Parts: sequence; structure tokens; C-alpha cells
Amino acid sequence: MSKIIISFKGATIAEHELRPGEMTIGRKSSADIQIDSLAVSGTHAKIVTAGDIVTLEDLGSTNGTFINNEKITSHQFKNGEAAQIGKHTITFVAGPAAHVDEDDDDEDEFEKTVVLGVNAMPAAPPPPAQQPVPQPGVGSPSPATPQIGGLQILNGPRSGMMFNLTKSLTNVGQKGHCAAVISRRGGGYHLAHVDGPNPPTVNGEQLGKQAKTLTDGDIVEIGTIKMQFHSAVQN
Repeated sequence: MSKIIISFKGATIAEHELRPGEMTIGRKSSADIQIDSLAVSGTHAKIVTAGDIVTLEDLGSTNGTFINNEKITSHQFKNGEAAQIGKHTITFVAGPAAHVDEDDDDEDEFEKTVVLGVNAMPAAPPPPAQQPVPQPGVGSPSPATPQIGGLQILNGPRSGMMFNLTKSLTNVGQKGHCAAVISRRGGGYHLAHVDGPNPPTVNGEQLGKQAKTLTDGDIVEIGTIKMQFHSAVQN
């Protein structure tokens, strides 16, 4: 079953499974999904679930509903997509597909781990981080271009492959087993567990409820797949 995860300042505060039909979001206690914040209208928005299609609709709220910093009135959710309501973040996690192929016992384990919204390319050594060097007779250097991070697969048949993390949200993992989302914000990358009984690990330590800021060289394990995070990769 699909669900939404409500977080505040990076910490998960609630999870709600989505039932078919409409579910309201608001500050009022009568809302199906209550968010007790003055930045949230009494009846702020609603989520409409019709089969595999889940739509978020703003209900004329005072402060608006935003996705990717754009104000929306109606938006069809994609798996892992996050909406901003007041000061809270609502992340949509799609449930398992309605039909599952039962003849995949021999499928490679990596194929069972889904990496969405990233661009794959053969591995290239990440360049060393460079600081701008002032030139004689020249004013202050131009601001450095933000670096693009990446995940490099360390095991399995795709060992060595690099996935560039170019999007604001990247979903990684297998639904119902171990799913996570990597958010790109504030000049860094942050890993959060969103679904499944087995949280990802970073350098051997399981993730808790709060997102983990990734640093260069971190070893990330999601399911049986081991990856290394690089803070800067070649485009």
C-alpha cells in the first residue's frame, strides 16, 4: 500500500498509509492527516488515490502547497516525490505494483534493487575537489560550480558502474524490502530510509529516523548492494 512520510527539519514525525478515495491534510483535528502547525491551513490540501494514481490537490490554502519550489493546485505524485506544506515535507512512497512476476527467482540480485532517476555511466575516478585560486590583478574568483555527487557500485555484475546524482530526489532500493531516498539540498546529499524493514547502512551503521548527510568515501549498503558515495564526479 502506498503511503506518505511527514518530516520536519529532516526528522520523520509520522507515516500514513493511503486508502482509496480522498484524504484531507490540515491543521484541524478533523483532517485525515493532521499537521499541527500555524503554517498549515485548517483544511490545507487533499490526497486522492485512484488505483495506482495518487494526486495531491491544494484546497485554497493560505500559504500554498509546493513541489520542487513551484506552487501547485493539483499534481500527480511520482514515487519518492516530496511536497512542501508549511514547514513540513510530505514524501510519497508508492506501494508494490499490483502485478508481480513470480518467475524471477533467477533474476540477478542487482536487478531486484531499483535505482530510479539517475544517469548511469562507466566509472571514472572522481576529480579532486579544487578551490578557486585568486589570480594576480584579478578580483575575487567566480563562485565555484556546484559539484555533482555519485554512487559507485562495488559488488555484483555491475561493479564499477557510477550513478550520477543530478536530481533533487533520487529513489534507491527495492519496495517492501529496503528503499531509501537521497535528497540533494544545501550543497550536500542526504540519505533517508523510506520503506521496508531493513534500513540502509552507512559505513556499517544502520540509518535511524533522521536523514544522514553523506560525506565523500562513505560506504552505503542498501539490501545486498554495496556502493561508495563520491561527492564530486566527472560529467
